[in-house]
Amino acid sequence: MSLLHTVTRDTRFQGYLISQGKYVHPLLSTVHFDSEEHKTPEAFAPERFLNENGCFKKQNAFMLLSAGKWVCLGEGLVRMELFLFTTVLQRFALSSPVDPQQLSLAPGVSNLGKVPQCYQLCLRQR
Repeated sequence: MSLLHTVTRDTRFQGYLISQGKYVHPLLSTVHFDSEEHKTPEAFAPERFLNENGCFKKQNAFMLLSAGKWVCLGEGLVRMELFLFTTVLQRFALSSPVDPQQLSLAPGVSNLGKVPQCYQLCLRQR
């Protein structure tokens, strides 16, 4: 999801004319489920964002918080949270006290997009 934007001049986009002053609502999440960009867009596959050394690789199809010249004000905070989360995952293993076969893996849907189901996780040191 993103904030509304206003078209600053008449613009042709994929055969459509968007008149100056019209509002557009870009849905950045749609690129994350684009089958032309990802082999299995519906599957959780973190390796699609990692290089052969396990480091993050920049991709045009990864628009976490923004597109274009304006970025989200909270982007620095989110990047730090991602760093902390991946650091925890490198040092700890996550497990579920509930049998995974009993869980529904299908995400729910809200006005903001797909929402993962609630899970209980336990940390144990590797």
